[in-house]
Amino acid sequence: VWEREKIEAWVKSFKGEETHVISFINYKGGVGKTTTAVAVAEMLAQEERKHVLLIDLDPQTNATVTLVTEEQWAEMDKNGRTIAQLFDDRLNPQNPPKFDIERAIARRVSTINDGIARLDLLPSSIRLIDIQDRIPMIALSGNFTVNPLEILRVALLPVIDRYDYIIIDCPPSLGTVTKNGLRISTGYVIPTIPDIVSTWGIYQIVDLSLIHISEP
Repeated sequence: VWEREKIEAWVKSFKGEETHVISFINYKGGVGKTTTAVAVAEMLAQEERKHVLLIDLDPQTNATVTLVTEEQWAEMDKNGRTIAQLFDDRLNPQNPPKFDIERAIARRVSTINDGIARLDLLPSSIRLIDIQDRIPMIALSGNFTVNPLEILRVALLPVIDRYDYIIIDCPPSLGTVTKNGLRISTGYVIPTIPDIVSTWGIYQIVDLSLIHISEP
């Protein structure tokens, strides 16, 4: 007896197929960034039958509460099953780590058909608001051996090969949390609306993305 997902991941790895990691980002709110990211993830999983992981890096948690109920989110946040706990563990290396990637990922999420079988979620938390500004200080800790920009990549290593696509909903900033997303991205999408303000940050995003996507 074989587990289908493990076999599919092995076949994909054997074929040398790369997981597509796409970040959705814009400095400006209200441009449909989260709505577009969630819709693309749902369509890839439901219509194209791809295995998809949506990572919510935005402390506003809009993508998270779009795909799971607020009660589910509150329970996950309470138990350290959010992206905030991942960064919090790195900020406090003297404490036993609480984050476990296998437990943190919510399976079969979405309000469509009571959940989409191939769509998973790594949820965010409003606790990221307090944590994100302290993340650069991790590099000053003598007990920390991983680049602060590599935290997300290292955490995903055990599971990334299971997915055809990873969709990342980035916060409206270019801080360390966003850079963690860009670091592992193979591409990115900048949703805009027909106004000047939503396009102001495009060149900065493009320049920063070229740096972090091209670096090993």
